Amino acid sequence: MAIIKTKLVVYIFTLLFILSYVHCHATSASSPGFDIGELCKRFKFNPCEYGGNRGCTVFCRRKLFTRGHCRASEGSEGCWCCPI
Repeated sequence: MAIIKTKLVVYIFTLLFILSYVHCHATSASSPGFDIGELCKRFKFNPCEYGGNRGCTVFCRRKLFTRGHCRASEGSEGCWCCPI
């Protein structure tokens, strides 16, 4: 009976290890069909007016995004923060 419990515990720990490894190493490649507007977020505060792309990136990193970039096209102008 002790051998069965030991094998069960080993199996469960192995399964948990594999699941946590797969979860932590998921790829962040964007899929075709996703628009940048679906992944990125624009804030009302616009650091692009004073600091350009560098100011936008600093602002986005403070908001826990990985990068930021300024857009000047009409309707989507401002600082866009992206998670990838």
